[in-house]
Amino acid sequence: MGHEKQLERQQDKIDRQQEKLERKEERCQDPRQQERIDRQQERLERKEEKVQEHLQQDRHEDRKDDRRDDRVERQRDNNDYSRIERREERMQDRGERQRDTVNSGLAFCPGRSNQKIIISPGTGAGWVTWAPKNATDNFLVWMLTYEPLIRAKERRADKDRLEELLRDFHRDARQKFSVERIVCARVNDLAVQDVTGPFEVRERDGAEWVVDVIHPRSGRVIPMGADVY
Repeated sequence: MGHEKQLERQQDKIDRQQEKLERKEERCQDPRQQERIDRQQERLERKEEKVQEHLQQDRHEDRKDDRRDDRVERQRDNNDYSRIERREERMQDRGERQRDTVNSGLAFCPGRSNQKIIISPGTGAGWVTWAPKNATDNFLVWMLTYEPLIRAKERRADKDRLEELLRDFHRDARQKFSVERIVCARVNDLAVQDVTGPFEVRERDGAEWVVDVIHPRSGRVIPMGADVY
């Protein structure tokens, strides 16, 4: 803009000079003086053309700058909107994962009014909720009601005995159900709980708890039968 004002001042100066030449031309009677006036007039016209050309170039550059600024602003707005969208998507995904984790559960229906089960109340690793994804319903019921551990827990067996029974559990899982690897809680973190009706074992960060349910969120209830411990 400063350069454009400078050019405009030059144009004003040229206009004033032209006016002076026109007045001289009106008064001039000498042919030689008239030639000088004509040459001055030509120089002023060429100078005026250059000034106009520079003005047009400056205005063209200003328009280009304005368009570039508009593109940058739109891109900034789009980037800001994209960042907001991505942040909202991440928050939504995180919320959905959190809900899935909290609400993930296995629903069971005991075959008897007083059923004992094993859960892992502490954080770290779960018990039945951490069973392999391809585990059968029979395996889940067997794991949930693993009799040797239930009896040992109720009798307050020492740690060495509990560790031995946990090794037996892994061995039996391989032999009876071909389940080779099970990630589960430490045996000291396990607890025995009584259930009397349909329930769901839910888990978050490895901590399990039991919720009495009529209509489980998973929509599927695993029958436990009356012959389990």
